[in-house]
Amino acid sequence: MQKCFPLRVSFVLYNRRNSLDPYITWTAAVMLQKFVLPPILQTTIMHHAFRAQKCATLHEPAMCCLLSVKACQILRTARSCDLQVDSALTNAGLLPLVASGADWSLALAALGIFGRELQPSEISLSLSARVASWPAAMRLVRSGKEISLRPNLLVLAAVLQSLPCAWAQGLSLRRVAAVAGLGWDRVVANLVAASCANAGRWAVSLHQLPLRRDEVSVGIAGDCCGQGRLWGGALRLLASLRAGRLETSQSAFGATAAQQWSQALALLRWLWQVGDLEGAGCALPAAIQSCTSTAPGRWSLALYQLGFWPAGTWRH
Repeated sequence: MQKCFPLRVSFVLYNRRNSLDPYITWTAAVMLQKFVLPPILQTTIMHHAFRAQKCATLHEPAMCCLLSVKACQILRTARSCDLQVDSALTNAGLLPLVASGADWSLALAALGIFGRELQPSEISLSLSARVASWPAAMRLVRSGKEISLRPNLLVLAAVLQSLPCAWAQGLSLRRVAAVAGLGWDRVVANLVAASCANAGRWAVSLHQLPLRRDEVSVGIAGDCCGQGRLWGGALRLLASLRAGRLETSQSAFGATAAQQWSQALALLRWLWQVGDLEGAGCALPAAIQSCTSTAPGRWSLALYQLGFWPAGTWRH
């Protein structure tokens, strides 16, 4: 009979999977799993925690905050019933709060609750650090010391998302990581390089790119080449893409063409002059898109490019 009981629980939870109220979902998960084994509790509450996070995005931010607080209360209730609550469940409980775009002070308060009664982790801290304010994100990082959490690269990467143009702060984070012995991986390096490029610091951005490049790195480098009008460098980027068997597409020049139509057209002229028809064919769609979408009234340039370019030298 005990082997069949989890099936009954799963059936009830299955019928609730489309609920639009995360609070009801969490309550059902905890109340039903009070009578089954802890591993089943772990699996089902994690499932419904992420379900709650997805549902939370359908509500207004204020409602999402309220639902997230209720989710935290459910976790506390689970622990008071002698049910095992680990850091993974804690992180899942924080997800609705992060998805709601809540004020950073609410995330900090949630971390305080976790520190006193639950089990926070570096993942909890990184989730909370995805706020719209750089000072708020740094305050969250500093708060990790108060609850015995050491920021790691995951946390630093989350903080970088709060400063898309604060390139100087991104560089300071790299120094912080070096002092703390955290290393510096490719993802974080790309984020710092992108923040520098977005701020127009293309020369600094090139120095932040990781040694092992990927499509993201090449896209950032292409943006820098466009800002500095380094068309020779852009050509070498295309060659390195093909040599490394990476996708030669808008990942190389999309960032440049997205906002700088004049740079995109200059790049096309350069590629045409040096005879790199394959590279030009990949860059042409991005340049046309930049003329039509980001530069109103420049549609004539797009038509000119279509008529000027030999048929069959670019891909749709």
